[in-house]
Amino acid sequence: MKRSNNIFHHLINLCTYRLTRMRSNIRTERKSADLAHAPLFVTGMFRSGTTITAKILIENGFDPGPTNHLLQGLGKRKENNPDGFFENYLFMDLSLYIFSKSNSWGDRPPNEEMLENFHIDSIPDKDFQRFSIVDIHDDRIPNKLKMDVLRKYCPSNIHDYLAQEFHFPFVIKNPHLAVMHKLFANHFPNAKFLVVFRHPETAIASAKKITPHADYALYIDYYKNLLADENPNITFFSFENLVTQPEKSIDALIRKYDLKNDGKEKSVKLIDKKRAEGVNTEIVSSWPLDLKVMYSELLERAIN
Repeated sequence: MKRSNNIFHHLINLCTYRLTRMRSNIRTERKSADLAHAPLFVTGMFRSGTTITAKILIENGFDPGPTNHLLQGLGKRKENNPDGFFENYLFMDLSLYIFSKSNSWGDRPPNEEMLENFHIDSIPDKDFQRFSIVDIHDDRIPNKLKMDVLRKYCPSNIHDYLAQEFHFPFVIKNPHLAVMHKLFANHFPNAKFLVVFRHPETAIASAKKITPHADYALYIDYYKNLLADENPNITFFSFENLVTQPEKSIDALIRKYDLKNDGKEKSVKLIDKKRAEGVNTEIVSSWPLDLKVMYSELLERAIN
């Protein structure tokens, strides 16, 4: 996602931004303590099974927010996930904004020092609105909807967004949060994190469809801080176990999050049996030692 190279589209984006600024009505009275229920964040390295995991949660009672606020699958993205990615527009643009301000991106994550003094509620509304509408070009959601959302909601009142637009329990799926989870844990003190992981070789091969920078080091970057964090609200979930033992894995989610199980049968059918062919969880002898240790711990801590 980047600024549009088409001057006509760029002018439309500028006009949209100006109209948004003219009619903004963002209220920031709510504080974090006013949010009765904190979100469940589904995260993990991109192309590691976060989408199918989020879909299972949604089938069993979690609310992903307004359907028209979810980014649609278009072009190559639609080829990868025809049903879309269940990613909320406002939270996705917030993570991209944080990347931009910390000189990082999804395939070159920020370190903790970069994020240490960053506060979500201190992001200027005007700055975020311009970034979202003008500075990046994401056509997976129409400009009119961006304008409607950003007139009322920005990072400065994102708790209000959850309280007004979502029904409890609610889920936010965003792979980027794996590399900035402490920032979101501080902003949403009671938030839960469901961290999805996949066998490193398979995850990296799939991630290369998105970026040539996918490698062992990137895989480690996505999980090292989550594993080191003693936050009891962080839970790990194996994609391989999901596809090879779908009923057991879905039961584990139902128990963990006290879900309705009336969507279990449909959830099991979501698992493509072909995905289980050739799946393994073996540790490869040629891996770097830190990757071997990490993957062993991920497997050990997985609830499924």
